[in-house]
Amino acid sequence: MKTLFHRLINYVFFSNIFLGIIAVMLSIETNITAGISLNFFPFYIVLFLGISLYYTQIYVRSVNARYATERTLWYRANIPFIKKTSRLVFIGLIIFTIVIIVRNWQRLLLLTASQWLLMALFPLLTAWYSFPYRFFKIKTIRQSGIVKPFIIGLNWSGFVTFYPLFIWQLQKGQLTMTPVFPSFFFWLHNFFFISITAIIFDNKDWEIDKTQGLSTFQVVAGIKKTMLFVAMPLLLAGVVSLYIFQAQQQFTASQSIIQLIPYFFLLIAILQYRKPKTLLYYLAAVDGLLLLKALCGISSIIFLNKK
Repeated sequence: MKTLFHRLINYVFFSNIFLGIIAVMLSIETNITAGISLNFFPFYIVLFLGISLYYTQIYVRSVNARYATERTLWYRANIPFIKKTSRLVFIGLIIFTIVIIVRNWQRLLLLTASQWLLMALFPLLTAWYSFPYRFFKIKTIRQSGIVKPFIIGLNWSGFVTFYPLFIWQLQKGQLTMTPVFPSFFFWLHNFFFISITAIIFDNKDWEIDKTQGLSTFQVVAGIKKTMLFVAMPLLLAGVVSLYIFQAQQQFTASQSIIQLIPYFFLLIAILQYRKPKTLLYYLAAVDGLLLLKALCGISSIIFLNKK
């Protein structure tokens, strides 16, 4: 029974199901915080399948990496099964994407060139993050260690902040150049929070990154200085962004406190840089802070009857 439980845990986290769930929950938080209804259900399926498949393919491509982690060994042991399920996920992704297009094709034809460019921005950045554009001889963003956490923050905040609102407007036929969401600071707070978790995540690989010549913050400055002089100021910037957004929305003290809970646990994660951590800690606890953020944001609106 214990073995079965461990297998299930490994599958949920190593196959990136957990990341897909996080993306969906953050997107739902965006809609609820904006005071609008949820999106057409296939949107969440596409988001879930797309996130899970994308990260799975990154690790499939790295299955023969010289430096084997627990996750790499899991991929090596399960590669036939992973490839089969990835094909099914890809088919499902295509089917539900087509459903969204068919449902909204008339409105899609009305989009301006700038709106199409904005829609394409985040997928292009996501592809560039891991898959090099060989035609232009451009390296992947993952090879630029200092920039990498901020690109992750930009991509994720785009997918879970911009897309839910853009698709909602598209569905409702209310798409204008003016976004439905009233504040830039909600996106900024998402950007900082996600970027910080990405920086903390780099702690686990700093020795491998150093050997491979990747200039992450940890390789350049060390873990201690990275946590104290990079992660901490970003955390403060995230709290300030959230405070400005809360003031704009006139949230109550109770709502504000609930929304600050994830930052408290993020601070704890930053200050625990001295203690050795397992891979599962980063996958469950550090990434789990994003899920906590979504749950706190949703509960602060729903249960305290704001919006």
